[in-house]
Amino acid sequence: TPGRRTEMVLETDVLTRLTGHRSELPLRWIPSRTPHPVGAFAITVASLAAAFGVQYLLLGVDHRDVQLSTVFPAFIIIAIYAGWRWSLAAVTVVGILIGRATAAQGAGLTLLDWISLGLYIASALITVLVAGAVRELVIRINDESGARRIAEQLRKESESRFGALADSAPTPMWVTGPDRKRAFVNIAYVDFLGVS
Repeated sequence: TPGRRTEMVLETDVLTRLTGHRSELPLRWIPSRTPHPVGAFAITVASLAAAFGVQYLLLGVDHRDVQLSTVFPAFIIIAIYAGWRWSLAAVTVVGILIGRATAAQGAGLTLLDWISLGLYIASALITVLVAGAVRELVIRINDESGARRIAEQLRKESESRFGALADSAPTPMWVTGPDRKRAFVNIAYVDFLGVS
């Protein structure tokens, strides 16, 4: 039997450090690159259609002022899955639609309508910027997690090669850890001292 080895436990995931347990969350579903323009356009159209469809199903067509808040989840989804540029395009399109719908109901846009539209645009831009930052953070976490997994695999392979080489040596060998305890002993060490 090979000598005794003490496994070093390395944290391989940022979420493991934060939560205390290993978890495979749907963070890997977020693409690391912006999809092809056709796919990004499809995500944008589907998200906006779902947002307006839910609003019209629940509230009816007459509630145009509620559009200011019902599309924000769509902006977040678009920013995360299609990219922030597509989300900004969606903000622009929705802003134009809201402005046209408001102007069509009366004799043009009033000061209150302009203020409402300005607040919508400011809130939408903040939402897009935050969602884009979250996307970039998640991509970095995924990249770091992948790099750590590769480093951990390479470390285990290196330890395995070292252990095989050390176990084949006829002289006693050991590795002492920072805590002054033996982290590794080869077979010759165990045979020579009679300890494990």
